[in-house]
Amino acid sequence: MCRYIAVRRPEEFLLTKYNYSKQILIIIAIGLVVSLGLSFGRFRVEHANKNVDMLYEYEEINSLARQTGKPVAEAMALFKESGVTSLVVYEATLERLVDRGIVNVASGAEILAKSRVGLLMEYTWHNHVSRGQILPDEVYVSSVEKADFEEIEEDMVERFGRGQVRVIREDSPRILAVKGAYKTVMEQHLGLLTSDMQSVVKYGFNVVPRPTNFHAVTRENVQAVFSRLDKVGEKISGILYMGPEVLGYPGEMPLVAAEMNKRGLILGMTEHPLQLQFDKQAGLVDLGKLANYQVARLYVIDKAEQEKKLNVPQAVRRWALTDEERNVRMNFFRSFKEVSPGKTLLETNLEYVSLVRDDVLRRGFTLGPAAAFRVYEPSRFLFIPVIFGAVAAGVLYLSTLTALLSERRQKKLVLLAGAILSLPLLFADVVVIRQAVAFLAAITFPVLAMIWQLENWEKLAEDEDKSLMNIIKQTSWQLAATVFLSLIGGFYVSGILGDIRFMLEMEIYRGVKLTFLMPLVMITLVYMKRYNVFGEALENKSGLIGQLRELLDYPVQLKTLFCLGLGAVVAYIFIGRTGHTAGLPVPGLEIKMRYFLEEVMYARPREKEFLVGHPAFYMAAFAASRNFPHIILYCLVIGATIGQGCLVETFAHMRTPVAMSFIRAMGGLAMGEVLGVMAVLCLSAGVIAGKDLIRRYLGEA
Repeated sequence: MCRYIAVRRPEEFLLTKYNYSKQILIIIAIGLVVSLGLSFGRFRVEHANKNVDMLYEYEEINSLARQTGKPVAEAMALFKESGVTSLVVYEATLERLVDRGIVNVASGAEILAKSRVGLLMEYTWHNHVSRGQILPDEVYVSSVEKADFEEIEEDMVERFGRGQVRVIREDSPRILAVKGAYKTVMEQHLGLLTSDMQSVVKYGFNVVPRPTNFHAVTRENVQAVFSRLDKVGEKISGILYMGPEVLGYPGEMPLVAAEMNKRGLILGMTEHPLQLQFDKQAGLVDLGKLANYQVARLYVIDKAEQEKKLNVPQAVRRWALTDEERNVRMNFFRSFKEVSPGKTLLETNLEYVSLVRDDVLRRGFTLGPAAAFRVYEPSRFLFIPVIFGAVAAGVLYLSTLTALLSERRQKKLVLLAGAILSLPLLFADVVVIRQAVAFLAAITFPVLAMIWQLENWEKLAEDEDKSLMNIIKQTSWQLAATVFLSLIGGFYVSGILGDIRFMLEMEIYRGVKLTFLMPLVMITLVYMKRYNVFGEALENKSGLIGQLRELLDYPVQLKTLFCLGLGAVVAYIFIGRTGHTAGLPVPGLEIKMRYFLEEVMYARPREKEFLVGHPAFYMAAFAASRNFPHIILYCLVIGATIGQGCLVETFAHMRTPVAMSFIRAMGGLAMGEVLGVMAVLCLSAGVIAGKDLIRRYLGEA
C-alpha cells in the first residue's frame, strides 16, 4: 500500500509520506458501494412505516372520569379526540373487581372469627359455617354481576388449578372457595374480561390487551387466552405482555407466536429506560423472532422520572422525537398526577396527549394501529464485500505504522483475513462476525480520514499564503472532505448490520465506549510515528517505538502531573458521557441547548461533533500553519478525531433511521463549520494579542 520516505525538516520531526495502493482502495470502494446499497434497502423499509399507535390505559381514563365527575363516555370521547387510538386493557384481579363492585370477597379466617364473636350478620355465611364448609385457609368469592362471573370462574380455575377452586353455592349468589393466602389470591392476575374489551371497542378505540404468563404454563392456558381475545374480533391492534415473562415462557412460546401470527397481532416491545434494547422480560426477544418480527418498538416514560422530574411540556418533547429517532411505533402514555395551572387533572392529561398528537403529525407520521416493519434480511453473501473492505481499511491503517507491510504483503493480509471472516457466512449468518466487522469499520475510517488530513496540514504549513482567510477557506473544504471520508465507516456499519434484527434492536452493535476510545489511541500512534511530540525534549528520532520508550523515561514534574490530572478529568467526562449506561448527569444549560436544536433542526447534531471535534479541526489547521509546538497540535488532533469518531458511532445506533443519522452528520458539519470559523478567529486574535503583550513587556524591560 505505501512506501516510506523519510524527510528531514528544520523543525527536526519525523515525517512519513504514504503512497496508497490502488487495489486496496478499489476493495474499499467496492465495499462502500455494497454498503450504500444495503443502507438504501434499509432506508426504504424505515421510510414505509409511518403509523404510530397512541396508547392509554382503559382503567386510567375511568379513574380520571370519576375523579373529575365526568361521565365515562364523555371522558372516552375527549381522549379519542385528543389523539388516543388504542386502550390498554389489563387482566382482572379480585382486588380490582371488588373496587368495581363486580364481586365480593371474604377470607375464611375472617368469616369464622366474626361467627365466633357473634358479628356474622349474613344468613348465607351462617348457613355455610354451620355446615363446616368454611375453612380458615380459603378465600371466598361471590358474584355480584353474573355476566362477568362465568369468565372470572374460568380464569380462577386456569390460574389456581381445578383442585384449588371449589363451588360451595350453586345458585345466586354463586360462591367459590379458593385455597390460598388472602393477599396472594387478591393480587393474582386472572384474565382479560370480555366486557372490558368490548367497552373499549364501543367507545371507538382499538384494544391492546396485557396478559400475563401462567405458572407452569400449558397449551391449554395459552389457547384459553387467545380464545378470550377472539370474542373481541379484529379490533385488537396489538398485544403487550405484562410481568417478568412473556406468555408461554419457556416452553410454549412457539404456540404463542403461531397464535399471534394467525390473528395478525403486533407484539409491543417496551424500550428500556436507558434506551438499550428492552425492559427485562424473559422470552421477549425470542418471541419476537418466533413471530417473524411482527413487532413494534414501544416507548413509555419511566414512572418515577415522570412524577419527579418532568412537567407536561418537558414530557411532550420526548414523544415525536422518540418516534423519529428510535423507530418507536407505540406511544404508551402514563397520566400526570399533578394538575397544570388552571386545569383539572383530566384537562391536564388531555392537553398532554393533544400536544403529542400535534407534534407526531407535524413530523409526518399518521395515527393508527402500529404496523410491523417489513422483514428486511439481505443475503448474507452481500456482507462479504463489506468484510473485505473493512479488512482492507484495517490493513491500510496498519501500513501507516510499519514499513514491514509492503504492497504485496498488504494484499495477502487482506485476502487472508477477509477470507477467514467471510468463510462462516457461506454456511450461516454469524452475527458476532458482522458485529466485529462493524466495530473495525467504525474505529478505522475516522482515523484514516484524520491521517489524510495530517498530510494536508503539513502542506498547509509549507504554503506561502498563510493568511487567515486562506486557512479558513482550505480548512472548510478539508473538513467537509474528512467528514465524508469518515462517513464511509458509517455506511459500512449501516450496511453490515442492516437487517430487521438490528433495526428493531433485537441485536445491537457491541463496543460503544471502545468505539469512542480506540480512534484516539490509533491516531496517537500514527501521530507519534510522524512527529516528535515534545519536540527537542525527545532526542531519539527513531519513530514510534523510540518515542514510546523515551516517553516512559520522561521526568515527572509538577506541571506534568497537573497535565496528566487534567487529562484524566477530561477522559472521565468523555467516557462518562458515552454509551447507554447512567453516566455523568447532563448540565441544565446543555439540556436547554438540546431542546432548542431539536426544535429548529430536523435532527439534532451531537455536541462532540460541532462543539468539540469540528472547531478543534479548524484550530489544528491554524496551529499547523503557524508551526505551533507539536504537543499543542496533538491535543487539537485528538479533539478533531473525537468529532470524526462520534460521527461514525452515530450510525451504530441501528434503531435510528439511516437517513436521520446522515442528516445529523450534515447538521453537525454545518454547525461545526460556523463554530470552527469563530474558534479560529478567536485563536488568531488571541495569538496576535499575546504577541503584542510580549512585545510591550520586552519594550518596557
